[in-house]
Amino acid sequence: GDTMHIQKSRGIVFANNHITGSRMGAFFLAEYCKDASITGNTVDGTNGSRVISVEKSCEDVTITGNTFRNGGRGSWINQPRNFVLADNIFVNNTTKCEHDPKRGRRSFLNGDYERYAELYFTTYEAGGQYGNVVVRGNIFTSGPNAEHAITFSPGGDTILIADNIFSGAVRDILPAMGCENVTIRGNLERVIPKK
Repeated sequence: GDTMHIQKSRGIVFANNHITGSRMGAFFLAEYCKDASITGNTVDGTNGSRVISVEKSCEDVTITGNTFRNGGRGSWINQPRNFVLADNIFVNNTTKCEHDPKRGRRSFLNGDYERYAELYFTTYEAGGQYGNVVVRGNIFTSGPNAEHAITFSPGGDTILIADNIFSGAVRDILPAMGCENVTIRGNLERVIPKK
């Protein structure tokens, strides 16, 4: 299952840990957590599930100064309030999208390899809302078959995506359709030269 799983807790500090070889979710802050500080960790999902999950209605969550790599299905943030993701390093967190039967995973719906964004915001309720979201100063190096760099479900309000560096094959941020007060600024695309 998940390597770590914190649920319905308050006043959380998860710092200076090293997670590797996850069979499923590598870092899992489950539903209804509040006042969480996640800092200084190295998380190597090693083709597990999501490298980060921040589940249902977590509030006042700060994730800073961590390294997240080799996750299978990107980083999933589900209907947060007061969420900061800053100064982290993300490397190849969509290994389930790779067109390789030993690493990728095919959809049971259509047989194609699955597609995920490196970072995606969702809602779990009909008409669900999330807001006060900051994604700043991170470095994203996408996997070769990621669908997008960042995506947003409708329902967001007051979102800042600023001063991030995007490299790798996929570097796009989809428009935040159905969201309000969205600012996307100062992000850079870096091309890594081929050897």
